[in-house]
Amino acid sequence: GMSMTKFLDAALEYADRGWKVFPLWPNTKKPIHDGGFHNGSTDATQIEFWWSEHPNTNIGLNLIASCLVAVDVDSYKKECEWEGFKGDRPFEPECIHRSARGGWHYIFKAEEGQTFSDPCSGVEIKHKGYIVLAPSTFEGKPYTWVQDDEPTPAPDWLPSTKENKPFEFRDSKDKQSDKDLIDLIKTG
Repeated sequence: GMSMTKFLDAALEYADRGWKVFPLWPNTKKPIHDGGFHNGSTDATQIEFWWSEHPNTNIGLNLIASCLVAVDVDSYKKECEWEGFKGDRPFEPECIHRSARGGWHYIFKAEEGQTFSDPCSGVEIKHKGYIVLAPSTFEGKPYTWVQDDEPTPAPDWLPSTKENKPFEFRDSKDKQSDKDLIDLIKTG
């Protein structure tokens, strides 16, 4: 049966995997709190608080903070060119999720500093952002798991670059050292 805590249970399960989740308004893709996907957390206390406020809240997954990337294939669109782009290159995702509209999320591990670009029409590579996870719904239709095994590394033929930037802005606890660096650069 439908448990009152099915969203909370799922959110806690994702957090256990090290996936940073956050709440979206029920039946939407819209984050409840300011800061959006940046609020993604694996902290059980935080997650229990969020889902006790709004038990039927959808679940968002902060991809980049979870070191994940999702290949979002809208196969239901006529203009989707994924099959042609993929060709017969090796593609064996272990972590497969269906979107509410019938598209596919192929979820992979990403390396730190990796940036992805969309490969072709009808396919978005989501990394610096979020996706909605089961058992969330959108327009009344559910997101579902096809296979929820551990994500494998992203195929190396996806369009991506490795950034080796000397200075990267991290979360707020590092803002002070960033500021010192900037002052150093300015005055240097």
